[in-house]
Amino acid sequence: MCIGTLQEVNSKIAALREAGIEVVAVSADKEDVASALVGELSLSFPVVYGLEEDVMHELGLYVSDPTNYIAQSHRFAEPGYFFLTSTSKIQYVSIASHPMGGRVNGSFDRRVRVECATSKGKSRVRECSVGISEE
Repeated sequence: MCIGTLQEVNSKIAALREAGIEVVAVSADKEDVASALVGELSLSFPVVYGLEEDVMHELGLYVSDPTNYIAQSHRFAEPGYFFLTSTSKIQYVSIASHPMGGRVNGSFDRRVRVECATSKGKSRVRECSVGISEE
């Protein structure tokens, strides 16, 4: 996950919540990596881990191979931001990877489906399945 983006969102979480915006980060990282990052950054919003590559493609994300400057061994999704209505309908999407980026073309008559296992205690890290469903 992009540490800078997570820190920026975390610094504005009170204002986002006041505006009625719920934030959830989704990562391809494994549970131990996601948990360590949540603790290290003191994130105050949930992080979903274990995003599978087929779902990354379904969401329209760019998928990259590990590089020599990122300490991970699995393919990962480049940043994507999905703004959803209260009924999980996609309102706005921004998918980017430097130097390319921009808004996705196409229909927004779809919903993002997130199904999570029961949270263990007050953990901010959850195992969930994420996907797209037609309306």
